[in-house]
Amino acid sequence: MTTPLSGKLLRRVAVVGVAVAALSVLFAVGVAFGDTGAAHARKYQVSFLARWPGTEGAQRSYLKQYRLSGSGVPKVRVFVGDAEVGKEPADYIVACAHRGPSFASQISLVEGGVLYLLLVLEMGSCSPGPSVAGTAVPVTVFITG
Repeated sequence: MTTPLSGKLLRRVAVVGVAVAALSVLFAVGVAFGDTGAAHARKYQVSFLARWPGTEGAQRSYLKQYRLSGSGVPKVRVFVGDAEVGKEPADYIVACAHRGPSFASQISLVEGGVLYLLLVLEMGSCSPGPSVAGTAVPVTVFITG
């Protein structure tokens, strides 16, 4: 027996699907027309503060752009607080584990020497105990090529 998806979950799946499809098309164009040879090794570490949404189930998105030097496709690692957010389009628990967790997901794309990073934070219930709702969290991006 199958159960229908709730409207909220269905919208979320649709938004993530559209984002993945759009970034995949841009990535395919970049690979088709871009230089994929690695001429120079590069290492970057950039940080910014992100704020958790204020209510349970709410999402907050951040789109960042970083100009890269050299060519090739870099390796990107993203940490929200101390938790690494993987590359796959999935939700990674980054706060309130085992008590209504809060999630993060990320998608990155390199096009024309620019790294585009989409980070989505989704607030969980975080109960019982202290909540991260509305608080700032450091995000660190490591780029190596």
